Amino acid sequence: MELLVALAALAITLWQLKLQRDEIRANSQINSLIHVARLLSEKIEHHERIIGSLKSKKADWTGHAHRVNRELRPMLAQVNAKLLDSIEAKLPALDPATLRQALKLNDDQNAA
Repeated sequence: MELLVALAALAITLWQLKLQRDEIRANSQINSLIHVARLLSEKIEHHERIIGSLKSKKADWTGHAHRVNRELRPMLAQVNAKLLDSIEAKLPALDPATLRQALKLNDDQNAA
């Protein structure tokens, strides 16, 4: 009988460790996506400052604009979509529209 109790306790402990490991992995993925989104946003802002500077100097700024619009903004949109999917998978009770509004991730903002 004592052996059965010990085996049950061991099984419960192993199951709890697996759940903790899965939770840590999910949180790490969400944190890394947030970090990447922040870096991409900063890079977009940096290029926009360069574009503003080049416009004031009346120099060619189209290369920076193409990079922002063709590379950085689509990547940011993909990262934001993956982030939303990860958060929704972890917290299915949240309404996706409310979550987008809380995170200020409107489609208009990503398309601009």
